Amino acid sequence: MTDEDVKKITKALFSRISEDLAKINNRLETLSEDSGKHTKKLDTLWEQTVKLTGDITEVQETLDSHTSALKQIVTNTEHNKDNIVRLDKRVIETERHLGIVPSPESNII
Repeated sequence: MTDEDVKKITKALFSRISEDLAKINNRLETLSEDSGKHTKKLDTLWEQTVKLTGDITEVQETLDSHTSALKQIVTNTEHNKDNIVRLDKRVIETERHLGIVPSPESNII
């Protein structure tokens, strides 16, 4: 193999390596541009996540408030039922004592 052959092989290899490096550089530039797009998408997703977290916190606070109010309503309803039964018992006793016969539609129980 002569020096001329080595120069030709070197030139061919150098040319091939240069082409491959150019392709790699183009791909890296494309990836870099895509990375910017992905970063923007991730930033948008993060902003939405932060907003949703705030919304969920607000919804949870409202739910807790409603749950507390409903528990109070249940307690009051049970208390009212007890009072209605006691009052009905008093009315029945009074009607019996006075000899009043109530109509069927006026019965509570």
